[in-house]
Amino acid sequence: MEFIQFLNRFEDYATSREIELLADNNIHAVDLYVAVPELFEGRAADLMARLTRLVRNAEAELLVVTPFFTRFGVESFVDHLAQATSRGVSVTILTRDATGDGNNAEYINTIRETIAETGNDRNLQVCEYASQQGRLHAKALIADKERAYVGSANLTNYSLKEAIEIGLIVEGVAVSELSAFFETVRASSDTRRL
Repeated sequence: MEFIQFLNRFEDYATSREIELLADNNIHAVDLYVAVPELFEGRAADLMARLTRLVRNAEAELLVVTPFFTRFGVESFVDHLAQATSRGVSVTILTRDATGDGNNAEYINTIRETIAETGNDRNLQVCEYASQQGRLHAKALIADKERAYVGSANLTNYSLKEAIEIGLIVEGVAVSELSAFFETVRASSDTRRL
């Protein structure tokens, strides 16, 4: 009910930029993908396959935005990331809690070590976002500033195998805007390169 009320009152509080966006009729190429528990036959690996394809088909640059990794996420993607760096793809990981004693720091180190052994670590950049004003919670994968995944799934076993998650694979102008936004986050004083 609150959401419906928000939509009904949106124009009363909208900024001029939001009004401008409402009038924009540009169509973006968008495909919907889901991750669902195994009991939904034929759909469980759908999102995982699309994310893997984005990584494997990247030609110049790849941006992985995730608040954290787990062992499953690292095991599922690290070899693909290493192969991408070997092909000359510049891979950037934007995450949080990448240093210290936490699990995410351990998994980031695993990614770095694997890429140093089997890929080209000169093509890997890890950035940690840490701010008092908010935490990184976004999940995105942007390939060559041309194609992007944006969705709710973390790179975890739970998200990709057990939970109901939703994500979009986007092409077109929206990807340029998304890339520009994350470039602003990377350039922020709250982001440091590790």
